Amino acid sequence: MKFWNIPSSDVCRPAEGLSPILAKVVAVREAYHLLEQENFSSPFDIADMHKAVEYINDAIDTGIKIAVFGDYDCDGVTATYMLYSYLEMSGADVVWHIPVRSDGYGLNETAIQKLYDDGVRLIITVDNGITAYEEARFIKKLGIGLIITDHHFPGETLPEAAAVINPHRKDCGSKYKEFSGAGVALKLIAALMDGDCGMAMEYFAEFAVIGTIGDIVPLTGENRIIVSNGISRISESENIGLCCLVQKAGITKKAIDSAAVAYSIAPRINAAGRLGSAKYAMELFLAHDQEEAFAAAEELCRLNDKRRELEELIYNEINEYIKRNPDTVYQRVIILQGKSWHHGVIGIVAARLVSRYSKPVIIISESEDIGTASGRSVQGFNIHTALSDCAVLPGGGKMFKKFGGHEMAAGFSIELKNIPELRKALGAYTSKHYEKMPRLALDVDTVLPANLVTVDNIEDLRLLGPYGCGNPEPLFLAKNLEIISIVPLSSGAHQRLFLRTGNISFSGLYFGVSSEKFAYKVGDTADLLVTLDVNNYQGKTSVNLIIKDMRLSGFSQSKFFAALDFYERIKRGEDLNAALAEKSIPNRENFAKIYTYIKNSENIFTIDDLYMRIGGGDLNYCKYRIALDVLEETGLVAIDLSGTVTVIGNAPKTDLSNSAILAKLKKYSHN
Repeated sequence: MKFWNIPSSDVCRPAEGLSPILAKVVAVREAYHLLEQENFSSPFDIADMHKAVEYINDAIDTGIKIAVFGDYDCDGVTATYMLYSYLEMSGADVVWHIPVRSDGYGLNETAIQKLYDDGVRLIITVDNGITAYEEARFIKKLGIGLIITDHHFPGETLPEAAAVINPHRKDCGSKYKEFSGAGVALKLIAALMDGDCGMAMEYFAEFAVIGTIGDIVPLTGENRIIVSNGISRISESENIGLCCLVQKAGITKKAIDSAAVAYSIAPRINAAGRLGSAKYAMELFLAHDQEEAFAAAEELCRLNDKRRELEELIYNEINEYIKRNPDTVYQRVIILQGKSWHHGVIGIVAARLVSRYSKPVIIISESEDIGTASGRSVQGFNIHTALSDCAVLPGGGKMFKKFGGHEMAAGFSIELKNIPELRKALGAYTSKHYEKMPRLALDVDTVLPANLVTVDNIEDLRLLGPYGCGNPEPLFLAKNLEIISIVPLSSGAHQRLFLRTGNISFSGLYFGVSSEKFAYKVGDTADLLVTLDVNNYQGKTSVNLIIKDMRLSGFSQSKFFAALDFYERIKRGEDLNAALAEKSIPNRENFAKIYTYIKNSENIFTIDDLYMRIGGGDLNYCKYRIALDVLEETGLVAIDLSGTVTVIGNAPKTDLSNSAILAKLKKYSHN
């Protein structure tokens, strides 16, 4: 069950010429700027840009050998390609270098020494370098020039370099700060073109778009200009490699939008850095003929398939562990560890588990006596701050060998012997700072009046695009819709619903929910979270509701999550209020109601869907979950990893009062 974050009000200021739906969305988001025409600021507003341009132009003029030093993710690869290509076009003696993942992130002395031995006398970083203090000193010692371009947050001081280009510098006058590494590289190229951002876009728009979307930076301000003006350039690109990648990914030119970049193009570029070497992606973009480009594109697609395979293996291994240790998922922060899980994949798996369990997740891959970890969080829980608080061991010394990240994601390495201490420290931190842990939430823009759902109004919403990080597609709450009919699609893998409220009818699509696990029936009245789409078929235009989540109307979210929090406290064995513990003990009627409903139902229910049917009144969610646990403990029902509840046939008669779970809860209630 996801928390629906519904705004308390959506009163909007007058906005001439806007449809009522669009006006509501921009008012709630306070995003009127999205409707205004924005322009690129001068690249010379960024600190040190003049210095960098002068230094680079001198290097080109005097024939100094330059190395563009990138990063192995999508953002780093596209930034490397852009700057390398521009310098090559400008007549520079230039090479590129991207480390493999096993070398670690960013500059390293081994690579620097090799570049020096190969004659490089100027290194320009892209998408890295802002905290490379030791490496910068090593570069200076060798007599190499260094220019850093990066978008990650700097420390209190900057590395020693001829120029440090980073909009997040405290002394940087750039009005816009949220660029990706590719965005910063684009601004440097524009500065080298005498400040002409439009000309830089002419040459490199498609790669700036891919880097910007791939790095999940906010699609606001100048990032929005990059994506909105550059997205069409992907289908028009003259880059043979990019065209081959689009073709191999199965994307039609008409379908190239921000979602296609985020879910089809960027993952294939990332796969090279995650599993092999980012050189495959660079070789793709630098390919000179069709045969070479197709081979490189096929390799990226192969690596992406391998990435999916490894991801699924780790995910399934974790599922098996949770099946044996179900209490793991009730911890405030879920920490999972396993041997030799691929470092390039564990972050993706962590993100999947956050979506599944609605709480922060850390995955640790064990190798000999060291664990390499990747964590993902939910809004409202700063995982970087939490881990920073745990950085010192109880007896002194460092918890982590390496550590970094931001509010929503973090990574670290740790000695395996210190993991139990990390678990304790995180438990203490969360208990101290969070009475209730934040949960994954779906942010609703506004309640959707049925009479406003028209083709024209939906078309008007396109003015808010492109969608992505910082500017998601508008999400609406449609209340009290009666289900008139249910039509399974793709052999029952998806559902089409025909819905009605008053005299207004809608068609809705619910993807990824199978017929057997669809918990609703004709005649139900439900509340839906939807995005809006216009369907064009055989010359007819109609409205489609794309369903993201749904509940039976009248469901009390506040009571549900309050009871869920208490249930999880019980599962963790935390100190409990005796009166509340007493209220959580199921009675005979509760057991009978739950068991009989499951046994007589033709549907297969998940835990939460079943509660929506039979919960409320005397049966709060905590009491319901305790009852299910007892029924499972005594062999009367089975609950699989997906949360599906089924009655076990021919189960023997059981005295539920002998349940160890009930005995433990009764002990709490008498304390």
